[in-house]
Amino acid sequence: LAEATAWIENGDPRPWFCMINVFDVHHPYTPDPEARDRWVAEYDGPMDGYVFRPDRYKPGYQPPDVDDRHPPDLYAAEMWPLDQRVDAFLARLDLDGSNTAVLMTADHGEAFGEGDVYGHDDILEPQVSVPLLLRIPGDTSRAQDSDAPVSGVDVTATLLSLAGAEPHPTTS
Repeated sequence: LAEATAWIENGDPRPWFCMINVFDVHHPYTPDPEARDRWVAEYDGPMDGYVFRPDRYKPGYQPPDVDDRHPPDLYAAEMWPLDQRVDAFLARLDLDGSNTAVLMTADHGEAFGEGDVYGHDDILEPQVSVPLLLRIPGDTSRAQDSDAPVSGVDVTATLLSLAGAEPHPTTS
Protein backbone atom coordinates (compact mmCIF):
# COMPACT_ATOMS: atom_id res chain seq x y z
CA LEU A 1 0.00 0.00 0.00
CA ALA A 2 2.88 2.37 0.70
CA GLU A 3 4.34 1.77 -2.77
CA ALA A 4 0.92 2.26 -4.38
CA THR A 5 0.42 5.51 -2.45
CA ALA A 6 3.79 6.84 -3.59
CA TRP A 7 3.04 5.90 -7.20
CA ILE A 8 -0.44 7.47 -7.14
CA GLU A 9 0.86 10.66 -5.52
CA ASN A 10 3.78 11.05 -7.96
CA GLY A 11 2.30 14.25 -9.48
CA ASP A 12 1.50 12.75 -12.90
CA PRO A 13 -1.76 14.42 -14.00
CA ARG A 14 -2.84 11.60 -16.30
CA PRO A 15 -5.65 9.21 -15.37
CA TRP A 16 -4.36 6.09 -13.68
CA PHE A 17 -5.28 2.51 -12.89
CA CYS A 18 -3.77 0.75 -9.91
CA MET A 19 -4.37 -2.87 -8.95
CA ILE A 20 -3.16 -3.86 -5.51
CA ASN A 21 -3.00 -7.52 -4.51
CA VAL A 22 -2.91 -7.65 -0.73
CA PHE A 23 -1.76 -11.05 0.51
CA ASP A 24 -1.30 -10.18 4.19
CA VAL A 25 -4.04 -12.40 5.64
CA HIS A 26 -3.10 -15.89 4.58
CA HIS A 27 -2.10 -19.15 6.15
CA PRO A 28 -0.49 -19.42 8.64
CA TYR A 29 -2.59 -17.18 10.87
CA THR A 30 -0.08 -15.68 13.29
CA PRO A 31 -1.38 -12.25 14.34
CA ASP A 32 0.72 -9.73 16.20
CA PRO A 33 0.25 -9.53 19.98
CA GLU A 34 -1.96 -6.39 19.93
CA ALA A 35 -4.39 -7.93 17.44
CA ARG A 36 -4.31 -11.26 19.27
CA ASP A 37 -5.21 -9.55 22.56
CA ARG A 38 -8.08 -7.72 20.91
CA TRP A 39 -9.63 -10.48 18.75
CA VAL A 40 -8.59 -13.91 20.00
CA ALA A 41 -10.52 -15.55 22.84
CA GLU A 42 -8.67 -17.41 25.57
CA TYR A 43 -7.71 -20.83 24.22
CA ASP A 44 -5.43 -23.63 25.40
CA GLY A 45 -5.83 -26.36 22.81
CA PRO A 46 -3.83 -27.88 19.97
CA MET A 47 -5.34 -25.77 17.15
CA ASP A 48 -3.02 -22.99 16.04
CA GLY A 49 -2.58 -20.71 13.04
CA TYR A 50 -1.30 -23.60 10.98
CA VAL A 51 -4.70 -25.32 11.34
CA PHE A 52 -4.18 -28.89 10.04
CA ARG A 53 -0.62 -28.46 8.87
CA PRO A 54 1.21 -28.70 12.22
CA ASP A 55 2.46 -31.75 14.03
CA ARG A 56 0.50 -31.02 17.22
CA TYR A 57 -2.12 -33.71 16.61
CA LYS A 58 -2.57 -36.88 14.61
CA PRO A 59 -4.13 -37.12 11.13
CA GLY A 60 -7.88 -37.53 11.37
CA TYR A 61 -8.14 -35.38 14.49
CA GLN A 62 -11.69 -34.03 14.75
CA PRO A 63 -11.62 -30.80 16.72
CA PRO A 64 -14.36 -30.08 19.24
CA ASP A 65 -16.27 -26.79 18.91
CA VAL A 66 -13.84 -24.92 21.15
CA ASP A 67 -11.01 -25.81 18.74
CA ASP A 68 -13.09 -24.87 15.69
CA ARG A 69 -13.66 -21.37 17.06
CA HIS A 70 -9.95 -20.60 17.39
CA PRO A 71 -8.80 -20.34 13.71
CA PRO A 72 -11.50 -17.77 12.77
CA ASP A 73 -10.39 -15.68 15.75
CA LEU A 74 -6.80 -15.79 14.48
CA TYR A 75 -8.00 -14.88 10.99
CA ALA A 76 -9.95 -11.88 12.32
CA ALA A 77 -6.92 -10.79 14.32
CA GLU A 78 -4.82 -10.83 11.16
CA MET A 79 -7.51 -8.93 9.24
CA TRP A 80 -7.74 -6.11 11.79
CA PRO A 81 -4.37 -4.36 11.12
CA LEU A 82 -4.81 -4.87 7.37
CA ASP A 83 -8.22 -3.22 7.58
CA GLN A 84 -6.61 -0.25 9.32
CA ARG A 85 -3.94 0.06 6.61
CA VAL A 86 -6.50 -0.17 3.79
CA ASP A 87 -8.65 2.45 5.54
CA ALA A 88 -5.66 4.82 5.78
CA PHE A 89 -4.80 4.19 2.11
CA LEU A 90 -8.36 4.97 0.99
CA ALA A 91 -8.44 8.12 3.14
CA ARG A 92 -5.39 9.45 1.27
CA LEU A 93 -7.17 9.04 -2.06
CA ASP A 94 -9.60 11.90 -1.24
CA LEU A 95 -12.42 9.93 -2.82
CA ASP A 96 -15.06 12.59 -2.17
CA GLY A 97 -13.05 15.19 -4.07
CA SER A 98 -11.97 13.06 -7.02
CA ASN A 99 -13.30 10.99 -9.88
CA THR A 100 -11.63 7.86 -8.56
CA ALA A 101 -13.51 4.56 -8.52
CA VAL A 102 -12.51 1.80 -6.11
CA LEU A 103 -13.33 -1.88 -6.45
CA MET A 104 -12.38 -4.35 -3.73
CA THR A 105 -12.89 -8.09 -3.81
CA ALA A 106 -11.12 -11.33 -2.91
CA ASP A 107 -10.04 -14.36 -4.88
CA HIS A 108 -11.43 -16.80 -2.29
CA GLY A 109 -12.72 -17.21 1.21
CA GLU A 110 -11.65 -19.69 3.87
CA ALA A 111 -13.36 -22.69 5.40
CA PHE A 112 -12.86 -23.04 9.14
CA GLY A 113 -14.36 -26.45 9.80
CA GLU A 114 -17.47 -26.15 7.64
CA GLY A 115 -18.01 -29.58 6.13
CA ASP A 116 -14.95 -30.69 8.14
CA VAL A 117 -12.82 -28.65 5.71
CA TYR A 118 -10.12 -26.13 6.56
CA GLY A 119 -8.58 -23.88 3.94
CA HIS A 120 -9.65 -22.93 0.44
CA ASP A 121 -9.02 -25.97 -1.72
CA ASP A 122 -12.67 -27.04 -2.07
CA ILE A 123 -15.85 -25.39 -3.29
CA LEU A 124 -17.81 -24.69 -0.13
CA GLU A 125 -19.93 -21.61 0.55
CA PRO A 126 -17.39 -19.90 2.83
CA GLN A 127 -14.72 -20.38 0.16
CA VAL A 128 -16.71 -18.90 -2.73
CA SER A 129 -18.65 -16.18 -0.88
CA VAL A 130 -16.37 -13.15 -0.96
CA PRO A 131 -17.06 -9.44 -0.69
CA LEU A 132 -17.38 -7.28 -3.78
CA LEU A 133 -17.35 -3.56 -2.99
CA LEU A 134 -17.61 -0.93 -5.69
CA ARG A 135 -17.43 2.78 -5.02
CA ILE A 136 -18.00 4.97 -8.04
CA PRO A 137 -17.36 8.71 -8.15
CA GLY A 138 -20.25 11.03 -7.50
CA ASP A 139 -23.28 10.89 -5.25
CA THR A 140 -22.59 8.32 -2.52
CA SER A 141 -26.04 8.77 -0.99
CA ARG A 142 -27.20 5.99 -3.33
CA ALA A 143 -25.00 3.47 -1.54
CA GLN A 144 -26.59 0.07 -1.43
CA ASP A 145 -25.87 -3.05 0.53
CA SER A 146 -27.01 -6.29 -0.99
CA ASP A 147 -26.69 -9.97 -0.26
CA ALA A 148 -27.51 -10.73 -3.91
CA PRO A 149 -24.94 -12.96 -5.58
CA VAL A 150 -22.55 -11.28 -7.99
CA SER A 151 -19.66 -12.59 -10.01
CA GLY A 152 -16.07 -11.53 -10.45
CA VAL A 153 -16.36 -12.35 -14.15
CA ASP A 154 -17.57 -8.81 -14.89
CA VAL A 155 -14.96 -6.91 -12.87
CA THR A 156 -12.80 -6.09 -15.91
CA ALA A 157 -15.74 -4.93 -18.04
CA THR A 158 -17.11 -2.85 -15.15
CA LEU A 159 -13.80 -1.06 -14.56
CA LEU A 160 -13.30 -0.43 -18.29
CA SER A 161 -16.84 0.96 -18.56
CA LEU A 162 -16.24 3.31 -15.61
CA ALA A 163 -13.08 4.54 -17.37
CA GLY A 164 -15.01 5.10 -20.61
CA ALA A 165 -13.08 2.38 -22.41
CA GLU A 166 -14.31 -0.56 -24.43
CA PRO A 167 -13.19 -4.06 -23.52
CA HIS A 168 -10.94 -5.84 -26.00
CA PRO A 169 -13.02 -8.18 -28.19
CA THR A 170 -11.34 -11.24 -26.65
CA THR A 171 -12.11 -10.12 -23.09
CA SER A 172 -14.65 -12.44 -21.56
